[in-house]
Amino acid sequence: MVAVRGAGPADGLALRRWESERTDAAAGGESEHRRVGMKTTVGVLLACVLIGSSGAAFGQGAPRPEKVAELRMTLRDLLVEHIQWSRMLVVASRAGQGALARVAQTRALANARAIGEAVGSFYGKEAGQKFGDLFSAHNRAVKEYMEATFSGRTASKRAAAERATSNAREIDGFLSRANPNLPKGAVLNLLVAHWIHHTAQIEAAAKGDWALEARVWDDMRRHIYTIADALAEAIGKQFAEKFQ
Repeated sequence: MVAVRGAGPADGLALRRWESERTDAAAGGESEHRRVGMKTTVGVLLACVLIGSSGAAFGQGAPRPEKVAELRMTLRDLLVEHIQWSRMLVVASRAGQGALARVAQTRALANARAIGEAVGSFYGKEAGQKFGDLFSAHNRAVKEYMEATFSGRTASKRAAAERATSNAREIDGFLSRANPNLPKGAVLNLLVAHWIHHTAQIEAAAKGDWALEARVWDDMRRHIYTIADALAEAIGKQFAEKFQ
């Protein structure tokens, strides 16, 4: 098992934010961490409302729900694969299984390209390649944050988080320009919550708290479905003629 330095007072913010929200909710309390978590939840819900309601303004015919459901399941499969390989990377790295970690990262990057190809099937090959590159950068930020956390390099953790935030803004901008049903900021809210799950998972692994990591995973998986479903609905509305 790889050596992991103890977390300092400023480390593990995402984990404390996630864990405190759940603990306070169970106890009926309301700490600052819970209020921060509630703001994130409200932001995600607002994003979904905006995505769900904006299509009617563009005069598109209604797509057939069963056709949109097919896209929803495709995107769910792709995005669940993303978090599965990311989780394997974290667990393998924490256990000192270098070969397994390298396989996980290779597969995570291949998955990012597959997600790009799915996007490209609607917006063209060039757009698909661009999105694949953006999602690959997200994967690299996760790996960088993990490595910095496991080695106790606080400044490198902050740098990785900043790169992830910048990348999330790029993905949000890309999708908001490509799809009028995805207003600027909507996808960003979803990606911020997704990043918190990544970092909370890494912090739990660094502590060796696998029960906590499993609880983070449960939330992470449910939330990735939210992202997939929101994207599928927005694409279905934009390309309604393809979903008849």
